Amino acid sequence: MKSEIEVGEAEAIVLAKELNADLLIMDESIPRVIAESIGLRVAGSLAIIYIAKKRLIKEGLDDIFGELKAKGVRFSDNVISMLKEKWRNADTF
Repeated sequence: MKSEIEVGEAEAIVLAKELNADLLIMDESIPRVIAESIGLRVAGSLAIIYIAKKRLIKEGLDDIFGELKAKGVRFSDNVISMLKEKWRNADTF
């Protein structure tokens, strides 16, 4: 597993499995597939932002995405567009 993904990602997957974690937060696609293939429930950080926004956060999504990008976090433009569309069409989460 470690040759396919970063060491930290592999360790996070192993730890989540050992702890029977309810959720593993991971953005990279290959580690996500590996984690899901061994029965872990996985969400990306954008999904977590979406949930937080719906429940607690008052800032706009563009503000949050801008801050993350300024700190070097990269997300697919397609994923951001999809999330914004869900946000516009969602009554509740």
